[in-house]
Amino acid sequence: MSPKQIHDVIPPGRRTIRHIPLPERGEERRSKKTERKIESPKNEAAPAWRSHGRRHSAASLWVIAAAAALTLIFSVSAFFTSASVVIEPKTAEVRINVETIAQRGAAPAELHFETISVKKETSVIVTADGEQFVERKASGRIVIYNNYSSSPQRLVKNTRFETPSGLIYRLPQSISVPGRRSEEGRLVPGSIETIVYADAGGSEYNIGLSDFTVPGFKNNPGRYKGFYARSKTPMTGGFVGMEKTLSAEKLRSARDGLRSELKIKVVEGVKANLPQGFTLFKDAVFTSFESQPTTAAPGGNIVVQELASSTAVIFNTSEFNVFVAKQSLPQYDGAPVRIDNPEGLKIIVDNTSGAEPLLIGDSIRLSLNGTARLVWEVNADKVQSAVAGKRRTESQVVFLADPGIERARFVIRPFWRSKFPDDPRKIKVKIEQREPPD
Repeated sequence: MSPKQIHDVIPPGRRTIRHIPLPERGEERRSKKTERKIESPKNEAAPAWRSHGRRHSAASLWVIAAAAALTLIFSVSAFFTSASVVIEPKTAEVRINVETIAQRGAAPAELHFETISVKKETSVIVTADGEQFVERKASGRIVIYNNYSSSPQRLVKNTRFETPSGLIYRLPQSISVPGRRSEEGRLVPGSIETIVYADAGGSEYNIGLSDFTVPGFKNNPGRYKGFYARSKTPMTGGFVGMEKTLSAEKLRSARDGLRSELKIKVVEGVKANLPQGFTLFKDAVFTSFESQPTTAAPGGNIVVQELASSTAVIFNTSEFNVFVAKQSLPQYDGAPVRIDNPEGLKIIVDNTSGAEPLLIGDSIRLSLNGTARLVWEVNADKVQSAVAGKRRTESQVVFLADPGIERARFVIRPFWRSKFPDDPRKIKVKIEQREPPD
């Protein structure tokens, strides 16, 4: 048997590495160029760079916007800056016990006074409980003038006043007629109003308005001419005959009730006429009563009448407060103060002019005692001007602006502002007084 022969079998079209043709040199360059052209679109460097730039631009815009907003906020806040100052004024509780002489008007004195006069009248109808023969004197009110001297003139009880027809009326009690005074370059007579009674009973003394002289001064022509009187009301009530009457006890009870009522009315009248800026003390209100003649009323009744005349001594509030501070505080510097508890003071006016307490001359002696709570008055305008435009650290200048400040608290809005507004009107001042201890 012949040995087997082995032949290589090569499928059609298969090439070995030895049969792969090598490219030409030009083709190789074109192929590389082609590869570069093909690979170039796959490069992501350019898009990545553009995205990073956008992020930087957005952040910058936010920073700029925030800075602009803050600038706007601070600018607007500067325009709307406001501040408040809470002030606690100085206080002092003092004890005073002093006697002094006060002067009326502008006369030199540490303390001045003025007066208010009020008249009130009331009546009540009471059932008569008896009948008797009566001889009642007419009465009425007159105004007495002193155009003789600048000194007061005392007229004693029962001083006579005469009408041109010769009718005589008398004072029921002693009085003092103020002296004449000078006003705007002319002399003004002193005057006083009072009641007078007819010299005798009877209806012939019931007269209308009249002039009067003082016959007791006839031996002194100057005084006789300088003192005179004129009617304020007609003279009425004169009667002689049988009349319905009241028992003494019933009459006294009626008059007591009327006087109690009048005491309230005259004080109310004084308070209603108190000028602004003046102080009234209840102990400086003087009231006198005049029992008017009883008159008959229909049905067997009697009309009982009472007249009350009050004079109140009043003081300028600011001057009085300073007077109390001067008398009770050795180191007091004259700063404005007020008295928080005027009811804690008792004032006694020494009136030695006569039996009628309404006669007050141009000077009075008074005593003042009690406990006063003084509070220093703070000038809000000065406080505003003192701190306007100042830095918070300079706020202590407020104590130099007003010595009446004990403590002060400051608030500036908005909170980050460190300077008070330049405009004082944007600074609110509030006074908070510390409550006194119980």
